[in-house]
Amino acid sequence: MGSSEFVVNGHGGNMATTKAAFAQAYGTAASRGLPVAPKLRCRLSNWFMAGPVMRQARELYGNREGQHATPSEIAVTLHLHDSLMAKQRPLPEPAPCGAIHGPADFRRRYPDGRMGSDPFLAKPEHGAGLLDTAVTALREDLETFLSAA
Repeated sequence: MGSSEFVVNGHGGNMATTKAAFAQAYGTAASRGLPVAPKLRCRLSNWFMAGPVMRQARELYGNREGQHATPSEIAVTLHLHDSLMAKQRPLPEPAPCGAIHGPADFRRRYPDGRMGSDPFLAKPEHGAGLLDTAVTALREDLETFLSAA
């Protein structure tokens, strides 16, 4: 009997840690003489990186989607918590996207957390559509993962 781990992620900052945890699980299994492949399977699925979600976000927001504190993230949040609409406000031009060299560098270059994004463009109805698209993409990814077991 094998073990399968399918992790749905919602934050880019979790990706490296999750992949490291998968690598540790594989290493631990191998060091204990347990068969790793195909008995142990790990998959990380990021809702915001699913092709259909990324295409929909780009159609809605163009290059104002950015890479952090994005309107697509805010739209999903507004859809789920419409009381937050009252907090929506226009913001100054965001810092452009670029490489990040650690937490201090991120805080210095992106003091409000936005990397090329304009979250003011977010609308709850956009969030409903993005959530539906994400659910469909994640379901298909999970079905593919399970069918390969």
